[in-house]
Amino acid sequence: MTTPPPQQTELRRVYYQCRLGRSELDRLFAVAAEGIPDTGITVSTQRGDTRFRQSDLSSLLDAVSQANVPGDPNQWSNITFEAEGENESRKVSIAIDQERVEMHLAGSDATWAYGQKARLEKLLEGAGGLTKARRDKQDRDNALIASGITSAMLSGIAVVYPLAYGKPKSRDDFVATCLEQFSNRRDGLPLWVTVTAAILFLGLAVAFFVSAMLKRRMIASALVVNGEVSTGSWWSNMSTSNKVAIIGLPIALMAAIATSVSALTDAL
Repeated sequence: MTTPPPQQTELRRVYYQCRLGRSELDRLFAVAAEGIPDTGITVSTQRGDTRFRQSDLSSLLDAVSQANVPGDPNQWSNITFEAEGENESRKVSIAIDQERVEMHLAGSDATWAYGQKARLEKLLEGAGGLTKARRDKQDRDNALIASGITSAMLSGIAVVYPLAYGKPKSRDDFVATCLEQFSNRRDGLPLWVTVTAAILFLGLAVAFFVSAMLKRRMIASALVVNGEVSTGSWWSNMSTSNKVAIIGLPIALMAAIATSVSALTDAL
């Protein structure tokens, strides 16, 4: 009976958007297993109601491919690596699914625990991994940029065009003067200039949202146990149909501008 150490350092970390192929998994598991005997290492996966366990990744791949279980043996939704040293002096657990990677480390030697954590984090970050805080910050930054574009569009409609027809005499009649000048359409900038600018700003905001959404989709988590994940930028990995959609967006905006200007000209 093994006796666990009286004191251990326990660490936990979760990463999202990791893109892991066979090469990345081999490096990750090799680092995690350092200093732990082979007899204490287990690699497993859950497929339906059956859990497969082997001592290494290659053996696990063979076991799954030869098993009579439903599902495509080339499609993996999860894999777990577990390693435990003698007397539970060192423990490493890495659970990977299609959404995130969660790792746990425990050791009686705090230096080893923090060192292994740093090394594993480097590998996961190199595979595109983000902590929840960094992922949320990325989303907030995207929303802030889109908000700025939208605010600029509204400012152009509410301020730029009315001011082109004359400067209000005082701050007290600023809003009233702007509204009156906009309604009367005195000589100044043509109406189509404002309409075009507004639609372009709106189109820019929409294009930014679409590209950010597609980028998020292209850099989403990926788990390819018996192959390699695609490398390169998110644009190079994008499908032809998505590229056509983004490139075609300005053309659609120009058509919308022409239609809107024509309709406003007829109405006014």
